[in-house]
Amino acid sequence: MSFMNGPEFQRSDERVQVASGDVNDPGLRRRVSQVVWAFRDCFTLEGDFVECGTGRGSMMSAGLQSLDGWNTSGKRLFLFDTFEPLRINPDTGDNDPARGLHDKYASSMEAVVENFGEWKNVNIVKERIPKKLPSAGIGKVAFIHSDLNHSTAERDALRYFWPKIVNGGVVLFDDDATSTTQNDTMNSLAAEFGVRILTTGSAQGITLKPYETN
Repeated sequence: MSFMNGPEFQRSDERVQVASGDVNDPGLRRRVSQVVWAFRDCFTLEGDFVECGTGRGSMMSAGLQSLDGWNTSGKRLFLFDTFEPLRINPDTGDNDPARGLHDKYASSMEAVVENFGEWKNVNIVKERIPKKLPSAGIGKVAFIHSDLNHSTAERDALRYFWPKIVNGGVVLFDDDATSTTQNDTMNSLAAEFGVRILTTGSAQGITLKPYETN
């Protein structure tokens, strides 16, 4: 695919492929390409970047890798997660020891801190969403990556952040088409906001905060 020839994507792809250890997953490359697109577009907007559900931080470190000038931009990235390796209980949204370990989740918060060590203004918040959102001090938002693997938590987080998203800001949903419950929940919320979510071939979803018109 043509996006794979771009130097920004290639830098990001190399980083995430090594981090994930899954070099033969074409779906992963499509997901990375959409993160790169969103990062580069939103980098020109006012506001912070936010990820709700970080895991190891592969997607956001790939996005940062695609940019030139993050460390001198003054922008901030907020990463919210419990940073626990345990699978999620689909009923409660909590990490559940009874469900065992998830090999794609963070092994520890310290490992995530190390992954983002080369970039400034990366704020790693260890807490289950939405508990810590108001105390994080986030004003305007340019970009949100939603990857909580729990529809209620994702709905509550987006409800909180939607008024803060600037015109033209992007919301990228990691698992838009992998769960009927999640898809229905987020589409219903998007309808409340007067927008629609585009489901992509990588099972992600994308929506934009509309520009105000006179």
